[in-house]
Amino acid sequence: MIFPLENCRVRAAWDVPTLPDSTAELLDVVDRNDRIIATASRAEIHRRRLRHRAVHVLVTNPRGEIYVQQRAPNKDCQRRIYAHYGAPLQA
Repeated sequence: MIFPLENCRVRAAWDVPTLPDSTAELLDVVDRNDRIIATASRAEIHRRRLRHRAVHVLVTNPRGEIYVQQRAPNKDCQRRIYAHYGAPLQA
């Protein structure tokens, strides 16, 4: 369920005229101990399911409900699912 913030215009990410090509981003590949072992494109990391650093943000309201977003239909993985916000950390 989506809990939009009051007085905010809610729109889907795919309403934005152009989305950057995030598949070309370079990310650090890390081992189980978070040591950098390689650098690869985001597309390769997702295709090969490589371990990489990311940040996740959970936004809650005073009742403890979590605000989620629906992912765009043109994402390279997990299209149109409802999820909290997360992003990879660039190399």
